[in-house]
Amino acid sequence: MRKGILIIGGGLLQIPALIRARELGYETYLTDLSGSCAARPFADNFYEIDINNFSETASLAQELASKSLISAVYTQGTDAEYTVAFAAFKAGLFGIGPDVAKKCKNKVLMRQALRDGGVEDVVFESASNYDDCVRAAKKIGYPLYIKPSDNSASRGITRVINSNNLEKAYLSAKNSLLTESLVLLEAEMIGSEHSVDCVIYDGILYPAGISDRVFLEKEIFAVQTESVTPSTLPAEIQARMFQKMTEAANAIGVKNGAFKGDLIVDLSGNVRIIEVTARTSGGYDSQYRKPLSFGIDIIKATIDIAMGKALDPLDLIPKYVMRSKTYSLMPEPGIIVSIDGLREAQEIPGVHKIVVTSSVGHKIEEYKDCSIRTNFITISAPTSIELKKVQDAVNQIFVIKTVKN
Repeated sequence: MRKGILIIGGGLLQIPALIRARELGYETYLTDLSGSCAARPFADNFYEIDINNFSETASLAQELASKSLISAVYTQGTDAEYTVAFAAFKAGLFGIGPDVAKKCKNKVLMRQALRDGGVEDVVFESASNYDDCVRAAKKIGYPLYIKPSDNSASRGITRVINSNNLEKAYLSAKNSLLTESLVLLEAEMIGSEHSVDCVIYDGILYPAGISDRVFLEKEIFAVQTESVTPSTLPAEIQARMFQKMTEAANAIGVKNGAFKGDLIVDLSGNVRIIEVTARTSGGYDSQYRKPLSFGIDIIKATIDIAMGKALDPLDLIPKYVMRSKTYSLMPEPGIIVSIDGLREAQEIPGVHKIVVTSSVGHKIEEYKDCSIRTNFITISAPTSIELKKVQDAVNQIFVIKTVKN
């Protein structure tokens, strides 16, 4: 009987994990709320369970483990770290533990752990009702960010510059909560933003690449438009980032598995933490770009750890350096009337993958979070100049047109 792995979340980003798990010889068991999720055709077995339903997931993991069908519970690029940890714990399988995972999933607990560990001193407060929110905002001062404590992709996050839109921002965050009750308020940090992938094994951090993130102008909302690998930051700053991630992992208690951070280099050159979590980066970063840029295998490394196997450090040693980027066309909000040049753009040398998540007739809403994006274009080239040429060639051919409704 083949060893099996229970993978939580059936979105597009889980497809590489399912493919790699099969290549490694594992039977795959997949859960997702949607029976028509993108990753389902790549799984050997499927169960219709919400990724945030940790109790039902744990029951499934216990059943499968009791029959010796699975040896691990796993996710990557998906905010299901608590569900994974809880299910693994209940099934008696290897994992980081629910208490540790909770500090990664819940942004308020994460902030408290980083503060108590002396890792990050950003001013923050939490609120369970609007009156508490008003008091917290006065204590922090403006500008500040209001966030749901347990959501991702910038959903429900608002930059607040004064009290005039505080209530609207609070309600947006409150309505975006998944399973928690607290909203996080934190002082604004200004600087360049970066996605840092790491793998931790027996408490030792192994670097797995840094990417530079680009956003639309953050007047109110944080919407990422592209991410570039490798980072162009000086080596000394990158080293400080990995040291910061080591300190964060120690403060939170992550000893094994993936550990990802969104970090800022502020205007004074200090490395600051926006958030950290016990999974790989999303946005086609750890799934495609860091393997493209460095020849590393983050997915195998983290699957090995989840299965209780020893990390092979060779999986994370760069074999070469290539430039890569994932970016999105940002058509004007409105109804999509045409999507032209997709097939031709996919055939351009240097284009690795183009994912289009919407079709003609779909309504593009105002860009309030990263989930509004309708396409993801991943490209690579030996140099930045050649990478720009690939992007220019794609943009000349691939066009999404909209009309205001």
